[in-house]
Amino acid sequence: MSGRAFPRAGERRSHHGDFVWLTAADGSTFTLPKRWTSEATPDPFERFAEGRAHFRMDDLVELVALLAGLGQGRRDELEADDV
Repeated sequence: MSGRAFPRAGERRSHHGDFVWLTAADGSTFTLPKRWTSEATPDPFERFAEGRAHFRMDDLVELVALLAGLGQGRRDELEADDV
C-alpha cells in the first residue's frame, strides 16, 4: 500500500502504541500502526544512523532473547523424548 492515500477515520492510543484508522475504497475501515504511515514522527535512530546501522541494539537484544527461548523449548522437547 506504499504510496497510496487513504482518508483518515480516526486515531487511537493503546499500550501497544499509536494507531490510525483509515478508510478503504469500499468504505470499510482498517487500522495501521501510526509508525507505518507518513504521520509518524521521524525516528531519531534512523536519522542519526543515516543508513550505516542495519539493526538497533535493543532489537538485537530482543532477538537473542527470542532465539534463546526457542532453543530452550527445543531442548525441553529433546529431553522429554529421552525419558
